[in-house]
Amino acid sequence: MQNGDFKNVSFEPNMQFVTVMDSAYQYFSKEDYKMVLAGSVARGETIYQSDKFSLKILLRTYNLVDREEYEFVLRTFSKDFKIIDSYVMSSTLNNLSCDGSIDNDLVITKTCDDGTSKTATIDEYGKFIVE
Repeated sequence: MQNGDFKNVSFEPNMQFVTVMDSAYQYFSKEDYKMVLAGSVARGETIYQSDKFSLKILLRTYNLVDREEYEFVLRTFSKDFKIIDSYVMSSTLNNLSCDGSIDNDLVITKTCDDGTSKTATIDEYGKFIVE
């Protein structure tokens, strides 16, 4: 991203994700493992890359008995591909329907259907700081 650029971070039904099989464990957190038998994790694009961390988009799908649920997640990874932190942008699992954007200063602005608006930033180490 260039100075002054914004990256819209909204889930759309036709977004391109790559289903992760062999190396899925690299994308999983402990919470993901709890649900892994009932769902999958798909990797979207890398939004940001620095010498300390990268920021990727993930789509978690949970196959429950009577329905499928989804979570649209921003996740940071260290250079050696360890999970640093995660931030849920939108989730049918928790009735969190939101759209958002991220700017070149790594400020995330999220607006939800319930009328709430939230702002978060990503620090120089890849941690999400919710304001």
